[in-house]
Amino acid sequence: MLRRNMADSCRYSFLAERAVAVTVLWILLSLVAACVPIPPILTEDQVKPTDSTTDRDVLVALYQATNGENWLKNDNWMTEVPIVRWYGVVAVSNERVIELDLSENGLSGSIPPELGNLINLESLNLYNNRLSGSIPPELGNLINLESLDFHNNLLRGTIPPELGGLAELKWLELSDNWLRGMIPPELGKLTELEWLGLSNNRLFGAIPPELSMLTDLEWLELSNNRLIGTVLPELGMLTRLEWLGLSGNGL
Repeated sequence: MLRRNMADSCRYSFLAERAVAVTVLWILLSLVAACVPIPPILTEDQVKPTDSTTDRDVLVALYQATNGENWLKNDNWMTEVPIVRWYGVVAVSNERVIELDLSENGLSGSIPPELGNLINLESLNLYNNRLSGSIPPELGNLINLESLDFHNNLLRGTIPPELGGLAELKWLELSDNWLRGMIPPELGKLTELEWLGLSNNRLFGAIPPELSMLTDLEWLELSNNRLIGTVLPELGMLTRLEWLGLSGNGL
C-alpha cells in the first residue's frame, strides 16, 4: 500500500511538472508571436503579375501602332515564323531582338513605349518615315543600345532626358523633326557618343555646357533651331570633333 501511494505521488508530481513546463512554453511562444508582425493576406487585385512580355509581343505592338498593314515591306510580320525572319529584324536564336531597321518603310503613327522592353537591342533605325507623337522616355531602358536614328519624321515634344542613361550609345540622330524645348543636359552623360544630330527642329535655349563632356564626339549638328546665347568655349574640349554645325540659330 505504501509503495502504491509513493508511485502515485511520483506520477502526480511528474504530471504537474509537465503541465508547468507546457504552460511556460506556451507563454514564451505567445510572447514571441506577439513581437513578429503577421504579413497581410493579399487580395487577388493586389498581387502583381509577372511581366511575361516577349520581344515578339513588342514587335506586334510596334506593328499595330505604326500602321503595319501599309508598310512598304512587312514580310512575315504577324505570322508564326521566327521573328528573325520578319523584315527588318535581327534576332539571336532565343528570339531576342538585337537590331531593328524599318527606315524608309512608310511607318506612320506613334512610337509605342513597349519598345523600351527590347533590352537586348543594340540598333534602332526608324528614320525617313512619317512617325508622329513624342519620343517615349521608356527608350531610356535600352541599356545596350549603340545606335538610335529617328531623323526625318514628324516627331514632336521634348527630347527625353532618360536618353542620357544609354551609356553605350555612339550614334544619336534626331534631326529633321518638330522637337522643341531645351537640349537636355543629361545628354552630356553619353560619353561613348560619336555622332549627335539635332538640327532642323525647334529647340531653344542655350547650348548646355555638359555637351563638352562628350570627348569622343566627331559630329555635332545643332543648326536651324532657336538656340540663343554664346558659343561655349568649353566646346574646344571636343578635340576629336570634325564637324560643328551651329548656323540658323540666334547665337
